[in-house]
Amino acid sequence: MLLDIQFDPSSMASIARLLSFDVMLEEEMAPANQEAIDIVTQAAQANTWTAFQHPTGQLAGSLAGVLISPWEAAMTAGVPWDWRRARGYSGMTDSLGRFYPYDPAEPARYQVVSSVSLPLRAAYSRSMLLVSA
Repeated sequence: MLLDIQFDPSSMASIARLLSFDVMLEEEMAPANQEAIDIVTQAAQANTWTAFQHPTGQLAGSLAGVLISPWEAAMTAGVPWDWRRARGYSGMTDSLGRFYPYDPAEPARYQVVSSVSLPLRAAYSRSMLLVSA
């Protein structure tokens, strides 16, 4: 038994429109994502001053938001010790031979999204209003 299934032309047209939906949103999403990563980066920079025991500002100054695509943004740190601050380094030895018996994690930049959720929602809501206009 052979079964042949086909979509009607109007359904195929609807599917084709859905496939290009992301292109329609790119113009509004890129600025929204840039605004969002700027908000998160500024909050993370501010958080380093309260989360760390002896902040120098070097880590805060090295944090930068990067727009990877209209759909993706990331925050980078330009100092090698960011990993240790984020995940802890207790009981480990660094490349210079220094042993850290107690160096707990202080994930300053990973704990900010919940604290800035309202400004993030506002940034995306504004972009969606532009799409619907």
